[in-house]
Amino acid sequence: EYPSTDQGFHVACVGRLHFQSKGQDVVVAVFKQDKWKQRNIHVNFYGADQGNRRQLEDLIALDGLQDQLQYRGYKNKVSDIWEENHALLLPSRYEGAPLVIVEAMLSNRIAIATDIGRNRELLDDGKTGFIAESATPGQLDEALERAWAVRHQWKQLGEMAGQHLRASYTLDPIGDFAAKL
Repeated sequence: EYPSTDQGFHVACVGRLHFQSKGQDVVVAVFKQDKWKQRNIHVNFYGADQGNRRQLEDLIALDGLQDQLQYRGYKNKVSDIWEENHALLLPSRYEGAPLVIVEAMLSNRIAIATDIGRNRELLDDGKTGFIAESATPGQLDEALERAWAVRHQWKQLGEMAGQHLRASYTLDPIGDFAAKL
């Protein structure tokens, strides 16, 4: 079920709290800009603390962003995240093949992610998600701007993301490969 946008747009930033790899600090740097402070968009951080929870909360408080950016803890069920969020925000500095993008797409959500790992393979930029060239405030801001411009289409774009993923990847890759042999 896609959540209502009556209380604004909610974006999930999912991953262990580890600035060096996951880039949550870049999100704070982007959202401290006046233009983002004035928009009805909220970022919910989810994940286990890998040493940066206090720093994340301190950065949020330092910039007065407590109403927009919040740490929501670790969720055992992926569906709990997507019940209250409209999109995924993945500002990682490095990754392999992020499972969280697949989970978001299977939940019919768009992803706004950096161009690392397999993200460009999974996302069709501007159609099933938005890709930032790097994990810098300027590049992430640019991708978020493109996403924000079409925010009222996120539900439809998310449905396309889910369809794209399901059409591109089989549920039984081993069985399908064996059948081809």
